[in-house]
Amino acid sequence: ISLKDQTECAPNNGYYFLPLYDKGQYVLKVAAPPGWTFEPSEFILNADGVTDHCSLNKDINFEFKGFSIQGKVVGIGEQKGPPGIKVSLSSTDSKVRKTRLETTTAEDGSFQFKPVLPNQYLIEAQHPKWRFHKSQTSVRVVSDNVQVPLDSLVISGYDVVGMVTNDNEPLPNVHFVAFTPQSNKVVFHGCQTSNLSSFPAPVSVQDLKPVCYVTSDTEGRFLFPSLSPGQFTLVPFYQQGQIDIQPASLSFNVAHDSVVLDTKFQIMGFSMSGRILSSKESSGSPVPNAVVLIDDREVAHSSPDGQFVLENMRTGTYRLGVRTDDMRFSDVEIKASPTSTLLPPLHPTSYRVCGHVIPPSPARLVVFTSSSNGEVVFEETWTKEQTGEFCLFLSPGKYHASISVSDLDRTKAGLQFAPLKREVIVRDSVVTGINFSQLKAKLKGKVQCLDPALCVNFVLHLRNIATDQTMYDVVVKQGEYSVANMLPGEYEVILQNGGEWCWEQESVRVTVDSLVAVAPPLKQTGVAVSFVSSHATRVKYQMESESVAGEFNLSEGVTSTCVPRNGKYLFTPVSCHGYEQAQYKWQSGQGPVTLSAITHQFTSKIITDSKVDNLYITILNTQTRRVKKLGPLKPLSTATAHYYEYVFDTQLSPHEPILMTPSAPLLLFSPPTISHSGHNDCQESGEYFTAETGKLIEGHVVPSLAHVLVRLTNEDGVLVENGTTNSVGKYKFGPFRSEDQLIVSAEKEGYVLTGPDAQGNFRAHKLAEVIVEVKDKADARPLQGVLVSLSGGKSYRRNSLTGTDGKVSFLSLTPDQYYLRPMMKEYKFEPASQMINVSEAATAQVQWQGVRIAYSVLGEVTSLSGEPESGVTVEAVGQPNSNSDTACDQLKEDAITEPSGVFRIRGLKPQCNYHVRVSTEINQHIERALPAVIPVQVKDGDVTLNKRLIALRPISKCQVNVYIESKHLNTLTVKLYRSRTNEPLTVLKLKTLSHLNEESALIPLTQVPIPREGGSYRVVLETSLKRSMYDLARVKLVEEFQVDGSFKLVEFEFNPALITVSEHVLNDMNNVLLCIILAGLGLLTIGVNHYNKLGQYVERVKTMVMNFNTNTREKMTRREREEDETGAVLMEAVPVLKRKIRAKKIM
Repeated sequence: ISLKDQTECAPNNGYYFLPLYDKGQYVLKVAAPPGWTFEPSEFILNADGVTDHCSLNKDINFEFKGFSIQGKVVGIGEQKGPPGIKVSLSSTDSKVRKTRLETTTAEDGSFQFKPVLPNQYLIEAQHPKWRFHKSQTSVRVVSDNVQVPLDSLVISGYDVVGMVTNDNEPLPNVHFVAFTPQSNKVVFHGCQTSNLSSFPAPVSVQDLKPVCYVTSDTEGRFLFPSLSPGQFTLVPFYQQGQIDIQPASLSFNVAHDSVVLDTKFQIMGFSMSGRILSSKESSGSPVPNAVVLIDDREVAHSSPDGQFVLENMRTGTYRLGVRTDDMRFSDVEIKASPTSTLLPPLHPTSYRVCGHVIPPSPARLVVFTSSSNGEVVFEETWTKEQTGEFCLFLSPGKYHASISVSDLDRTKAGLQFAPLKREVIVRDSVVTGINFSQLKAKLKGKVQCLDPALCVNFVLHLRNIATDQTMYDVVVKQGEYSVANMLPGEYEVILQNGGEWCWEQESVRVTVDSLVAVAPPLKQTGVAVSFVSSHATRVKYQMESESVAGEFNLSEGVTSTCVPRNGKYLFTPVSCHGYEQAQYKWQSGQGPVTLSAITHQFTSKIITDSKVDNLYITILNTQTRRVKKLGPLKPLSTATAHYYEYVFDTQLSPHEPILMTPSAPLLLFSPPTISHSGHNDCQESGEYFTAETGKLIEGHVVPSLAHVLVRLTNEDGVLVENGTTNSVGKYKFGPFRSEDQLIVSAEKEGYVLTGPDAQGNFRAHKLAEVIVEVKDKADARPLQGVLVSLSGGKSYRRNSLTGTDGKVSFLSLTPDQYYLRPMMKEYKFEPASQMINVSEAATAQVQWQGVRIAYSVLGEVTSLSGEPESGVTVEAVGQPNSNSDTACDQLKEDAITEPSGVFRIRGLKPQCNYHVRVSTEINQHIERALPAVIPVQVKDGDVTLNKRLIALRPISKCQVNVYIESKHLNTLTVKLYRSRTNEPLTVLKLKTLSHLNEESALIPLTQVPIPREGGSYRVVLETSLKRSMYDLARVKLVEEFQVDGSFKLVEFEFNPALITVSEHVLNDMNNVLLCIILAGLGLLTIGVNHYNKLGQYVERVKTMVMNFNTNTREKMTRREREEDETGAVLMEAVPVLKRKIRAKKIM
């Protein structure tokens, strides 16, 4: 990255500008003093001429955020401190905006706050554990960074934490005394010094002095909140008996951090006592002579006062049990610990309960029931058949004891015991005397009718619930009934012929378990009526001749209900539905009443922020175009100061389409309309209207000025409405929503309008102008294209270029002081900037002179075909020059080519040499350029290159060419394979090519494109030459290669040697000799046994030799004829196989 340009900010308003001559990416940075903060710190500008900030006329602003405050939190008496301390900064001046920043210290305790604006601040250091000697200090920031003095924030000490346990269980109330060398000046806090002398110092620390002590808590944890750095030794003390704590002492060092002692203090090696009581209550008595067991092992007996002692206990968990004859105890788990030697009292969980059943035979099941947390608990036992006695253990509580009788005995034999149930209360001792001895009964009841005269001849069924059988049919007389000689059991009394009457219930249940049982009464409540309703509704009823009235609710479908009496009724549905009839007549004894809704109520609302008296809602049926207008609507009584709710409703048939439109002057509605379609039921709309009182935006221009253009825009700058002031300078817009954030602006050529104020008024001022003229100092000619920046006034700034006459004018200026600065690359101006005072309606003229200090190089970039290359970055890199006062090798400038391919690199220093080149680092689409560089010498003028730069783009494919030197080109076939595949990508027979010469060929394999980074390939030659005539084993037929570029050349030399006749004969003779040798070996092995056949074998060999000579002559003649013929021979680099002749065994 090279510095392209720099500038200074305007001293009056901080405004800056930089001219850009080329498109591309730039980085804008503020060069501020160290510790000063600007946001953003840098801005990346992609100047494309279309979408960048400059092209869109958007400012790139850097905001000064503040200075920095630096300091350090140190340890007491030291120059550094620990990391991780929270440091906060807060402003203390109540007249300015509150500021609060937080940070944490670094490794040496240092910290920094930025950005910080000028103010008075309080710096405070905090840590959740460590104690401070000085935790806060004050500083004032005025116009630069602030360094907090050392020792302003000081830590006095750090916490030390440890643990003491007994078999990994925490041990409380252990005292730990900290000792330190006599020379150590300790600053401590949070530990005790009272009674310090009561702790005897062991021999190991007699040369040390005690500092303070702390005590372990219930979690076995002890804490020294704050000890200054130094060497310490801890000694434990326990005042509850002779207990061995290890280690006896522990040394540690406090530095700039908390200390957590890795070594835990532990108990290394007590009697426990307890008491057995008969109850948990305070009235419980001691239980003597109880056996106490530890893990089922008898260890003690309770004394007359219930006390027992467990000797020689070690820390651990044990199972403690108690055994007695009349009580039961649950085993409990105890934790033996030296901190808790007194066991809680032990109480029984159950007590012996006994009784007697008469007669004793057969054995009976006695059932005890109790209720616990809404759940019924059963305890059972059997009586002894000989005596009828029974006993069991029950926990304290209230029980009901009963004798279990089978359903068969109860229903058929009517067996029952007295009492049926007996209450038993178990407290804290044995319970006895629960006795039972071995009942026919009478059932009575009533039937209550609205007219007692009609309450006769009703038939009731008595059903035995246990057997589900009807035991009796009872006739009601004068509203009463009775049944004698009933067996004990549970029965249901059922009303059989209730007719069309309504009853409180048509059956009741009664339990017969005493001499006289009374059933609940059966009560008539009214006369039954049935409804068939299309929707749930409320119905009011009225008897025609009597003052009997009421109402009831119906659900959708069939509903049966009751009216108080017989007679004629009028039924009136009352609901949100509309029906065909307003009332329905009915007389007792008739069939069901049918209620069918044809319309349904639709409800919606309008919510406003103010109360209005002229609010209407228009409802349009979009099919029939029928219009209904409701209103004026009234607000609900629940309205508040800024919330008024207007509810309206209408009846709609199913699927009836409507469009609702609210209306009221000065109200703005959202949404303007709502569409709805009727449903099959009443409905409250989820969508409703909201309305607010609109606001007017109005004002005028002072002094009165007509035809001022007034614009109204939203927050995004989108134009909402515009207009001009009238003859007296007034304007008016609206109404608008109160939450609409609208911006009013006004303008008129030649005037500056300030405002609007709180009343929407603008103030107009006639404007002044500044005319700037720039000339070249060397020849006084006008300088065209100088960028002149004018800033000042109230946020005024403008940048303009001088014309051909070297002039630029700034019009419509308000009276004020302005900052004026010219800028043009390759020029410096005298003076560099000016501050000018502009009076109202005045014209200020300013002249400038420019001095040429740098020059340009101009050139062109094209493709290889001569087409212009657009958007290519070209750079001029300075070269060392000993004859120049400028460090030329530190210089670098660049430019981007225009659509025509031309470029201009500005800012080249005179008396410097440059290398002009295409940047391959930035231009990723350019592989290289020709030439690579063009040397340029800059003297006292612009330089135009005498040659163009040619940009070469990278080729994405690889061109594979095969070069073959051979006298047998017509016999060759070239094949291209991908490595490790047998399917060729390209097959090319050279005899089909028309441009072959006699001895060599360059063949491009263009049939299949190969990627530039395509991997491994191989080229294979195949020939039609016969292997028997040419030595093909000694020529290269396969070439493997790696594709790693855009071009690959594979070379072959195919000139196989011709095999001579002597070589043929030699090869054939070798075969014959091999055969003879093998045959000779065979003769040696069998000669002795087959001597008579040896002569015959010799004759055969002689014949074979003669035949071989004849065949050889014939083959040589045939080979000469076939020398020019072709046949397919696949060329593979393998040797010719030799046929072996195996000797036959001669019999």
